[in-house]
Amino acid sequence: MSRVLINEQGAYELKALAEKLNKSLTIMKDVQNNLAIRIKTLNDVGLGIDGEEIIRIINEMACMLNQISPDIECLSKKLKQASLQIEQIVNASNKLKTGSNEHSVLENNGLSIMRDRLNSSSSSERYKEIVSKLEKLKVEYNAIKVNSTERTSEEIISELGGGDRTRGSCSSLSFAYIGNRAGYCVLDFRGGESRRYFSNNKSIIKIANLPNVQSQIIYGKDDFVHSFELLNSMEFGKEYYLATGVHATIVRKTYTGFEYLELQSPNKNGWHKLDNDILKLRFGCTKFNVRSYPNILIDVNSLLKNEEFLDILGYINTDEKSEMKGEWGSAK
Repeated sequence: MSRVLINEQGAYELKALAEKLNKSLTIMKDVQNNLAIRIKTLNDVGLGIDGEEIIRIINEMACMLNQISPDIECLSKKLKQASLQIEQIVNASNKLKTGSNEHSVLENNGLSIMRDRLNSSSSSERYKEIVSKLEKLKVEYNAIKVNSTERTSEEIISELGGGDRTRGSCSSLSFAYIGNRAGYCVLDFRGGESRRYFSNNKSIIKIANLPNVQSQIIYGKDDFVHSFELLNSMEFGKEYYLATGVHATIVRKTYTGFEYLELQSPNKNGWHKLDNDILKLRFGCTKFNVRSYPNILIDVNSLLKNEEFLDILGYINTDEKSEMKGEWGSAK
């Protein structure tokens, strides 16, 4: 096995490998999406006696790609962070060789480096608005950390979900799930100003409008019409954050219909069928709002690799002993 040298060439090789991983993942997603479109077209005219089996296999392939995508993106991100750290070591070494008296502080935590960079002038105005408001609200910042073990989607759901003892942490809990999918340890059920801020439509829209985040926002009075307009726009196998009615959660499109992720139940967390009845009963959707409200859909993959979003999760992340969840909580 080849080793990466602690020099400029080593940093370059790590960056190149990260880019190659991202490119390969993009190709796999394109192939999967094209296959999904082809199968759907054929299914409309009939796939024959093996139709159900074909659809089952395609669904499994889509779910498998969806599960490994965050791991590949996380590995790519770690490679880039390692590349940055190597560059810093090389720069510090060069300063010592030239007799410089400057002290170079080398961060071992890639997130610390990221936060320092984001707090500089290079960060977006939207990010600055979010952080400024959270600081004014005196929301405690608890930096997220890279999880030392790889986890499946089911393991994340099991660790993160639980009966909600707050007044409703659906939105911040969904954001915490995305952070875990990105390879970090993020807990929620914090309650207080953190919960209130991340459950507010204006705050959610700001996150949806962070640079390079892919999102759709539709205003209207009929929650059902606009929810399905957003749901129908989703790609098969991909996960999305959906806020509509009075609820927010993670959703996905399969070949058997739409599904939503329950994370606030004491004992029934996981993926469930999403239809009109669920939109009415679980999401609190209505056809006759007195004014137009936003219906928001955000591509989860675009948040997974967004440094500003990952930093904002520090205002959601909760110490395990402080979580307000348990068997006496409920889905809200």
